Amino acid sequence: MVLTLDQYFKAAADKVDAAIIAYNNLPPGAVRPNAESTAKGLVAWGADTGKAFWYIHTMHKFPDFNIADASLLLDNLIEKAALFMCLTIDYKNTAWGKEMNKPAAVGDAQAVFLEEDITNLLNESPITFPNNIYSKNVTTTGATPIVIHYIARYSSKTGQGDIYSRLIAPALQSSVRVWTGTSKLNSYCSGMYKIENVEGPIQIKNHELTKQYDTSVWSVTTTGEKKFCLSNVERELLKRSLVSLYAGDMIMSKMLLLTLTGPGGIDSYVITDVNNTDWHYVPIDNITSPLIETLDQYLTLTDPNKAEVALVAYNSFPPYFRRPVSQSLSRGLVAWGDQSGYAFWMVHTISKFPNLHQANSPAVYAFAEANEKAAMIMCLSIEYQNSMWAKVAYYEDAVVFYYRSPRTPGPTQSAFNVPDIQTLLGDSYPSLPSSYYSSLMQTAGVPSNPTNIFVAAKYGSFPQDMYMSLVIRTLKQSLRVWTGRGPHVFESLCNTNITIENVYGETIIGNSIFSAEVDTARWSISKVGVGKYFCLSNSGRERYLSNYPSGVVCIENEAVHNIFSKYATDEITQTCP
Repeated sequence: MVLTLDQYFKAAADKVDAAIIAYNNLPPGAVRPNAESTAKGLVAWGADTGKAFWYIHTMHKFPDFNIADASLLLDNLIEKAALFMCLTIDYKNTAWGKEMNKPAAVGDAQAVFLEEDITNLLNESPITFPNNIYSKNVTTTGATPIVIHYIARYSSKTGQGDIYSRLIAPALQSSVRVWTGTSKLNSYCSGMYKIENVEGPIQIKNHELTKQYDTSVWSVTTTGEKKFCLSNVERELLKRSLVSLYAGDMIMSKMLLLTLTGPGGIDSYVITDVNNTDWHYVPIDNITSPLIETLDQYLTLTDPNKAEVALVAYNSFPPYFRRPVSQSLSRGLVAWGDQSGYAFWMVHTISKFPNLHQANSPAVYAFAEANEKAAMIMCLSIEYQNSMWAKVAYYEDAVVFYYRSPRTPGPTQSAFNVPDIQTLLGDSYPSLPSSYYSSLMQTAGVPSNPTNIFVAAKYGSFPQDMYMSLVIRTLKQSLRVWTGRGPHVFESLCNTNITIENVYGETIIGNSIFSAEVDTARWSISKVGVGKYFCLSNSGRERYLSNYPSGVVCIENEAVHNIFSKYATDEITQTCP
């Protein structure tokens, strides 16, 4: 296996002309499955042989492309046995058909990558099918070709039921024995084709294997042609899923970094700290941009230093994914090292960001370039012992797609192991004492006068407008919210002492025109009161969002507040009398 993978991951100059597509419903870095699909696999090919390597497996969090050495791809946290099946097929056969690597050179290998079946697999649109079941025979290539028969079924009421009795045995025209342990379904013996459960344990070399500790579901025919099958799907009556059968440190000189990205590109405008509140133009992926310079301190460290960095990244639309995997709108990254006692907290509104599978930090924006909407990034320095950010993310049901813990026992590792962070990284779904959460904290670092931070989050079971039910009641101030307008947006709230007015745009920053319709950021400012707050969220006042997990981070900063007050003018606001 390692010798085969090495041909695609260690090929240096040849690597750019290797095509690689990997799929897994529980990818490396994720804390729980991101889809109902159980499909797991990898396909790769180069330009020299005309053959593709198709790798079907049953292992969570595999393969980890963050490690260039194929021999280190296995996740050391895997607690169950698994099975791998590798096949050689004609690379022009796209019937098997997320993007990991696209051939750089124009030629046959790249042309195959652009075939319709593959581009459909990689796009972001919801799946549409002429029917719910797909079945096909494919012949392997090589000296002794064999016939592969595979079946896939999409989640649908018309396609449910035990796939072995309803689909697989009839397709193979054979009775089947299935490695299923003590199944919820008994062996099926009354039809034309029998389905017999292999309960185990079984002996493989020196290992006794039970189904309880094995992720694979293999089966063999007992009549007709001799066939071996591999799947990730158990025998369950109403399994609603896609099923497949295959025969340091820091931003410390600044307590605040604000970055605005324009729609449809990498142009960005930056406020670098609380004492320098003029917008500066800089491409977001430029190595001299403040964002990249900050991330460099965590992502491009030498290996011994990187091992001591704590990092947690969360996004409901992670890099390499083709559509959101959760209703949660929470997006952010927190990182810290052992030098200063400060953590870097990045709150943002960008899909497919940051890409942490590349060692060079400019690549963090690689997949976000395809976003057609503007976005905002807010970076704050906080004490790394303060895990309040993790509690906020937990209430937002954040999708953690990447995390790293310091290896050496000490303060930074202890900060990573606190209950709030470990609960966020657990694979259980949120169990909350209440449906919402709010709190106050402060920035840390230089200069010495800290900035107040207000955070609020609500779970989906709290079906109310977040700004009306949480933000204004806590801040006790009226707000103007950048949220657009239309029947899908709550009207401005004007019948109370504290009001919420909707800002619908357009406004100009630098050379870019911003409107709420083409902006993922939902910012807001306080109108009256003691403190002047600026807030950033992925959630506006759209009606449907009231049922989604969501949150907001506000900073009390007069300079930033004044800048956005200039944009939230009466002319583009649904004002109250």
